[in-house]
Amino acid sequence: MKEINLRPYREKEEKEINKSFKISIIISLIVSAAFIGYQYNEYNKTLTNYQDRANKIEERVTFIDNYNEANKDVENEKRMNLEKLEVSYSLYSGKLNTAMMLDELVTVFPSEHGKINKLLKNKKTIIINGMLRTEENFHGFLDNMEKSKTLSSYTVNEINNTKDNIQFEVQVFENTK
Repeated sequence: MKEINLRPYREKEEKEINKSFKISIIISLIVSAAFIGYQYNEYNKTLTNYQDRANKIEERVTFIDNYNEANKDVENEKRMNLEKLEVSYSLYSGKLNTAMMLDELVTVFPSEHGKINKLLKNKKTIIINGMLRTEENFHGFLDNMEKSKTLSSYTVNEINNTKDNIQFEVQVFENTK
């Protein structure tokens, strides 16, 4: 039998296998490098997005802090004004009741039949010193005060009945009903 030299054939085959192995390694490296590059790019995009969001949140927190700091002054001023208003109300609430009492007094007093000579204000009372023409006018005045919501509590301190008129002094108390 004749010997056949297969060595050149095997070497050629080995070279082709080595070449295809090297090509597949190179292709794998290129694909891997492309994939790693893509993943790195996506990671950087995500990181940049998170950094942008963190910056926006930090700006918003700074804005809110500045807003709250500015509003502290407004809140303090509002609180001080409310305190002043409460003090003013407590100081003038008595005057409001007095004004209501005087308004009602003007309404019920029969001014066409007499006059008020003097009004005095003491704590929670008003003292009326006046004159009416007849006893009937005086009793009508007292009846009107009894019907009034603000003037219903009173005492007659003094009455001087003269020929022409009736001099009187009535003390009206602030109504607590």
